[in-house]
Amino acid sequence: MAETELITVVLLIVAIVLVTLFLYLAGRLVAGKKRMETGYLIRLLVIAVVAVLALPILISIIASLDRIGLRMDNKELTLAGLLGLSQLIPVIFYLGLVYLIRFLMLTERPDGVRLSNSLWIAFVTLMLIFGFNALTQFLFGQNLIQAFS
Repeated sequence: MAETELITVVLLIVAIVLVTLFLYLAGRLVAGKKRMETGYLIRLLVIAVVAVLALPILISIIASLDRIGLRMDNKELTLAGLLGLSQLIPVIFYLGLVYLIRFLMLTERPDGVRLSNSLWIAFVTLMLIFGFNALTQFLFGQNLIQAFS
């Protein structure tokens, strides 16, 4: 039992480090951020921790709204289905990542540039994560970064 918990913690740490690396690469590609100061690294780590741990928890809470509802005449009406939340989960996750990047990663840029850069950095980061997950799925049969599967 303790061994599986240890493996889970190690995989979470590896996922956070990989997401941090992907954020750095996307920021360097999109915004041209080349220097790595301590404050910038800490902001990248905070974004990665929130993206790997907190946003999936929020998404699972939204997805659990699919279980709340009523059943009439063999038809089920759920709260998430009524609001269309289950189809919007990827969009909600992307927007959460965009705002994290905008307010934590790109603090020294003007507002218009910050928004456009944060959109692209979030997009490139997610493409790197999904590409990495596809590669690990192909090679090892499972996703390494579970929060994005």
